[in-house]
Amino acid sequence: MLIEEGSSKPCSYEARERVLVAHAPTLQGGSLVAIPARVLAYGWHSQNDIVTVAVKCSAAFDPVAAGVTRASWTTPALFDPRCDLVPSKRQCDVLVSGSSSVPPRPSGYGSGMRAAEIRIGDVLALRFFVDARTTGRVPLDPERVADERGVPGLQLGPANVGPPARLLHHDQRLEGFQCMPAAHRIALGDPVERVVLSGLLDTEDPLTIVLPETSPRVLVDPAWSSAQVQELNMYLDTITIAFDRAAIDLVWRGVYGGTVRSVDRLILGFGIEEQDEEEESYLQRWTPVLRELSRGQFYYAWELDDAVEGRAPPDLDHAHLTMAQLEGWEFPVAPTPQVTLEKYARVTAELGEGRDKRELVLAKHGFDEASWAIEERAWGTQLAVLPDGEDSQPRRYSELVIKCQDELAAPEEQKLGVADYAALAVKMERSEPAKVLSDARMSQGAYMRLERRIGTLAKADAAVQAELEREIAAAREREPFVKPEPPPIAKEALK
Repeated sequence: MLIEEGSSKPCSYEARERVLVAHAPTLQGGSLVAIPARVLAYGWHSQNDIVTVAVKCSAAFDPVAAGVTRASWTTPALFDPRCDLVPSKRQCDVLVSGSSSVPPRPSGYGSGMRAAEIRIGDVLALRFFVDARTTGRVPLDPERVADERGVPGLQLGPANVGPPARLLHHDQRLEGFQCMPAAHRIALGDPVERVVLSGLLDTEDPLTIVLPETSPRVLVDPAWSSAQVQELNMYLDTITIAFDRAAIDLVWRGVYGGTVRSVDRLILGFGIEEQDEEEESYLQRWTPVLRELSRGQFYYAWELDDAVEGRAPPDLDHAHLTMAQLEGWEFPVAPTPQVTLEKYARVTAELGEGRDKRELVLAKHGFDEASWAIEERAWGTQLAVLPDGEDSQPRRYSELVIKCQDELAAPEEQKLGVADYAALAVKMERSEPAKVLSDARMSQGAYMRLERRIGTLAKADAAVQAELEREIAAAREREPFVKPEPPPIAKEALK
């Protein structure tokens, strides 16, 4: 990824046949949240080569709530070949699918026609009548729906705007890609904070559905080293209220000048501020997202054939997944810690003991090597830049590690005395410390406990202090310096 505009991009070790999506988690309330999404990327041509990127999310709501309910992200619906495979739109379509709930009248009979409305924010998007002669679930099909004048046959669901083959030709009249007539649309770019449903659910009162505040943003990371990262202008252009799933499907779309093969990966993030016309770089707005990319999800974008056939793209193989994860480490700002300082200190102390296999210790605490490495970078960077004062976080971390190490002490460690410590200390100052501990079959934690115990005794008792000084002097007399061997030089380097 380009982390500075104008910098060069190293070529990928192997070209990917599909567009990679690097999906960063979103920091909400101090915790990272993975917002479910599907990403579609496909090329078309109109004078120039264009790539359209579509992001689809779904927000679930409680259909039996009274008054106001807050929607939450859920597994997105599949891309709909009838209306999602379009290059762009001039306005945002408002669609409806599924069945309405018609409650019985007090008499137990239906009421003929039931008025219904859908508002997007303060904008009236749809007003129509539902056939309520029968109660219960009423499919919102043209046969059961009339327009606001009472004329039956109103189409609320997605209409087929044409085969994807249209994208390969020059029929790019954007009006032809709208799914609904002009009266059933809202303007692009309008904030969509809530959806108000009237006359469509069991309750007689309108239901206000508050949508999640975040929306997707996309960076295009180009495949060519001479190109620069580009941020797409993503517009919400399709809203589908799916009553049978109690969900609202949202599709944002943006366009990029180039071919699909010119795109190396798409970086997807949520909760990013809108672009300022006067800003010189996207980095400041994107830093909260890019710093968390190493914790992200990595997958291939959907293609046209995938969407038409309703099949998910293939998973990344191990090599490409590993490369994608490593690319997530390129951003220079470290991620935010996602475990408590106490847990970080505990895992660090247990790993330092070396009693169990490393992978077992990590698994016990819910980590693998990759996730622990991210946490180490996060906490290590934060602790390194903070001042070390009496009540500081670095001081607290040191205290926690010592506490955890002491809790892990083995009973036989009490048999070691001043002479044992002096011999080890001198060997460690004159040889490779890791080798000294390995030869002594002692963990770093055990050595630190021994050092603290002997130091405490010497500080409290002058006789122990004198004994310690004698033992160290004697050990230095008998312990030679060990000059470390230089690393071997490859034969090729000597030619």
